[in-house]
Amino acid sequence: MGFFYSARLGWLGRFTAFAWLVQIWPPERLATDTFGNPIMALVLGRMFAGEHFGLREVAATAVILSAVAVAVVMVMVMVMVMVMVMVMVMGAAWVLQGRRTPTRSPR
Repeated sequence: MGFFYSARLGWLGRFTAFAWLVQIWPPERLATDTFGNPIMALVLGRMFAGEHFGLREVAATAVILSAVAVAVVMVMVMVMVMVMVMVMVMGAAWVLQGRRTPTRSPR
């Protein structure tokens, strides 16, 4: 039961902080906040629960941070690919309509 309350309260605090950060941080900076979660978990666990902190925990943190970095890079790559596909589709639509460049509306 204690785990349930801990998970729910932790989620609520995290969600509240994220909702606040969305309003004040730009997206590129907001993506980096995920790097702090594992470190904060270690620090809070050590401070409030007296958890052990040794080489094993340092190695696990390095693995977790590496996975987060890969995930962030993959999202950025996916966004770039989606933009490139959109540009190619729009260019193909212009070619199919017989246009070489997009037409501009008169001012």
